[in-house]
Amino acid sequence: MNKKLTAIIACVAITVMSVVPAFASPESEVAAANAAQDARSASYLQYQQNLAAFKAAQVAQGQANTAAGQAAYAKYQEGLNKFYADQAALSAAQKAAGVAAYNAYQATFKATQDANLAQKAANEANRAELQKQINAYLAKL
Repeated sequence: MNKKLTAIIACVAITVMSVVPAFASPESEVAAANAAQDARSASYLQYQQNLAAFKAAQVAQGQANTAAGQAAYAKYQEGLNKFYADQAALSAAQKAAGVAAYNAYQATFKATQDANLAQKAANEANRAELQKQINAYLAKL
């Protein structure tokens, strides 16, 4: 209770001394000026500390953003390189499949041509044999 009463009396005395300077002694005015200057200095120091903390936070945020951007770019490059590799592999596979299909078609075409030529030769031999039989038959008449 005494502490509260003392604090209230001190506040009233400071208020009266600041409102009515005639009651204030020169020492108390100097003390009040020093206290005000100390308060301003502390406030400015707090401002400087807050500003330094803000700048440090901004630098850290910038560095974090840069690192995140570099990581994202590296991941993008990795994906792009994988895409190109996949496309090259797909292209090679498609080319190989195309060449294989073409070669298979060419083999089938050649086999068909050979079969047709063999059939033509067989037909020609058969026609020659039939012509020979017709000639022999006509010669007997």
